[in-house]
Amino acid sequence: MLLALFASGLATFSQLYSVQGLLPEMSRNLNISEAQAALSVSTATLGLALAVIPWAIASDRMGRRQVIGIALVSSVVLGLAGAVSPSVELLLAVRFLEGVALAGVPGTTLAYLAEELSARAVAIASGIYISGTTVGGLVGRLLAAWVAQPLGWRWGVAAVSLLAAAAMIVFFIKAPRAQGFTPVPDVHLRPVLRRFRACLQGRRRILYLQGFLLMGGFVAAYNYLAFRLEAPPS
Repeated sequence: MLLALFASGLATFSQLYSVQGLLPEMSRNLNISEAQAALSVSTATLGLALAVIPWAIASDRMGRRQVIGIALVSSVVLGLAGAVSPSVELLLAVRFLEGVALAGVPGTTLAYLAEELSARAVAIASGIYISGTTVGGLVGRLLAAWVAQPLGWRWGVAAVSLLAAAAMIVFFIKAPRAQGFTPVPDVHLRPVLRRFRACLQGRRRILYLQGFLLMGGFVAAYNYLAFRLEAPPS
């Protein structure tokens, strides 16, 4: 279980942030502005943000392991499609869909853990998964940049997608079949909206806004640094 979740976290965030170190080369190669190049990161993160809750609802009916598997397979296919996209518009559309696909992993993983592990083990397993996401973000940026130097940004993106495919295979081999999952036959929208509204009551909105702003600033800083660090010393 721990190895499977580490692999799923690595596959997710390596693909999500793989283009961040490639933004200057993408800008030159595609003849677009820095802001347009940065949209390749923004569209993917937007897709992920919008699709987390729908994936979580789908997993209530389909099962946690199945949803994570579908998300990983879809994201790898879309990642490879993004590497060969002939235009900026198609690239951004594919990156958005890739973000939507990737949302199935974080939107389902913690529920998968809670159902299959004891309460004591969930904290450790959650930490392993989060470490996989951190390592994935790091490895995705470094691998893509390393491959792109001699071969171009498209090969850099493709290399990360192939790495994610290997991690996906590890997940399918190691992830145990669900023992504690009970499918929800009918998922009605009204109870879901009621729970969602309850989560936004009181001072919780400030907490969510803080997380939104901190994560947005974090990602934007990395987008900026890719161009700043490549510029001549001043």
